[in-house]
Amino acid sequence: MKQRLSPLDFLRGIALLGVLVVHTSQSFPSISYRLGEVYFFGRYGVQLFFAVSGFTIMMMYQSYLDKWETPVKVFYLKRILRLYPLFFVAACAYIPLFEHYSNFNPDGLQAMDLVRVLTLTGGIDPHLLNAVVPGGWSIIDEIYFYLLFPIMFMAYGRVNMVYIGLLIAGLNIALNLSAETVFAGREPWLIEDFLYRNILNNIVVFYAGIEAWRRLNKSSCDFLKIWVPFAIASVVVQYLRSDHTGIAAMKEVVYLFLDHQAPMMSSAAMAFIIHWVMVLSFRIPKLSQPQLEKFGTVTYTGYITHFGIIALAEMLVHQFGLTNVARFELMIIPITAVTALVSFSIVKWTEHYWQNLANQLCANWFSRKNSATAPNVVKAGA
Repeated sequence: MKQRLSPLDFLRGIALLGVLVVHTSQSFPSISYRLGEVYFFGRYGVQLFFAVSGFTIMMMYQSYLDKWETPVKVFYLKRILRLYPLFFVAACAYIPLFEHYSNFNPDGLQAMDLVRVLTLTGGIDPHLLNAVVPGGWSIIDEIYFYLLFPIMFMAYGRVNMVYIGLLIAGLNIALNLSAETVFAGREPWLIEDFLYRNILNNIVVFYAGIEAWRRLNKSSCDFLKIWVPFAIASVVVQYLRSDHTGIAAMKEVVYLFLDHQAPMMSSAAMAFIIHWVMVLSFRIPKLSQPQLEKFGTVTYTGYITHFGIIALAEMLVHQFGLTNVARFELMIIPITAVTALVSFSIVKWTEHYWQNLANQLCANWFSRKNSATAPNVVKAGA
């Protein structure tokens, strides 16, 4: 196993815990409405995953450039085997539970839907972005990010990153203002959900992680050049989508942002916060916590399996007539414990096997550089 970075595993552990909190609270009500609102913030654990991924991918790609003659091929092979096998297995395994999660695809599951999900083309369709595999939207966003990353990397030193920020902002403006027309006939809530979950809205969060790595390891950081155009565009989009004008429209923008109903503004805010959280987690290593670091080593397996564990818990609660007593505060500990137990038990098959296979294939198929130079930061687990 490769050496891992404790701050990254700590952040992954926090992210998975946040996801467990929000999804458990959606299935089991809290004893307090106000506490339920607090638990809702766990949804941003996914954005933390994205930023950690951006940091990790930037770090790993730098090491590939030092070691391999064909770093792009190595990158794609390792990333595909990192995510896709478990995603494929999950798509097949969750089909029996489809009715439990069918609200994202009200038309029901068709054979072609499964094909599009497995070929990853469902990521551009509001009905399929989160269909079949619960939470699969984040995995599809990750894979889209992997596909784009070598191009994103090439932009450094060649393009002023302000232009990249303007490009991302412009694409998001176009998508947000045309979504109701492009996806005419779709349920309004499904369109709004898509605007939050799609890769264009979350690319700024991946950049938050990339730029955190550059801030810690390079003399320059272009985060604000990317973030500021996106943040401005997020306000403009929400203003233009308002049915009001002037002060009334701005009040609505603020209300929607505070109520988590402004997709771009939420991503802009989380990108800024997470960027600095990541930087501080490395500069103040005492912030880390060993148990969360350990939990952070099985996050992909934990993310995929926790949906099924929550669904099983719901079935058992209904079976034994415990609906009135099964509150979030009672359920979160056993659900987290079972998720951890299952994840640590199967991670050698769901993650380690495929990482080792990727390393073996790279060694057999691709040539190493004769005089590889060591990367200027320690490597994380692939």
